[in-house]
Formats: sequence, C-alpha cells, structure tokens
Amino acid sequence: MPKINLAFLYPKIYIYFELQKMELIMGIISLRIEDELLAEVTSQARELHLTRTEYLRRAIAEMREKIARDLRRRRLQDASRKVREESMLVNQEFAEIEDAPNA
Repeated sequence: MPKINLAFLYPKIYIYFELQKMELIMGIISLRIEDELLAEVTSQARELHLTRTEYLRRAIAEMREKIARDLRRRRLQDASRKVREESMLVNQEFAEIEDAPNA
C-alpha cells in the first residue's frame, strides 16, 4: 500500500502532531526563586515580548555558553602555562650547554 503524505492532506493536524512530538523531547523543571527576582524576570520578559519560560530558556542557554567559553579559556591557559614551563626548561638546557667550557 502506498504511503500517503498526511502533511499535504491534513496540514493543521500534521503540524499539531509535530509540535506535540517536539514537546515530548523537552524536560520539565521546577524552579524556586525569590519573589523580587521573579518580578524582575517577569518585567524583563514582558519588555522583550517573551514568555517567562522563553526568557529563562535563553538565560540558561547564554549561561551555558559563557561557562563553556570560560572552561575553554581556562584549558587554553593551562596548556599555555605547561608549554611555557617546558620551553623555559629547554632554554635553560641550551643555556647550560652554551656556557659549558667544552662547548
């Protein structure tokens, strides 16, 4: 039996089904925050024409990106420090060879 493209025949139903599938892959969290912070979040979300959920989703995504950048920077600094220390040891060895009387 041939497959029938339901999106063509029933676009609204298909879109609703796709939206329902999207919602199933999202987790749900419960968050307790101080009333003052909640009021500030609500106010800022309203100014940006966002729901509080979308505002918090974006804030979490931004924080995740910032933490990833900070961790990457820290790893690069550690690697740079190790390379610098190794380079200083090599330079010291060459200096000792150059200063040796038999060199």
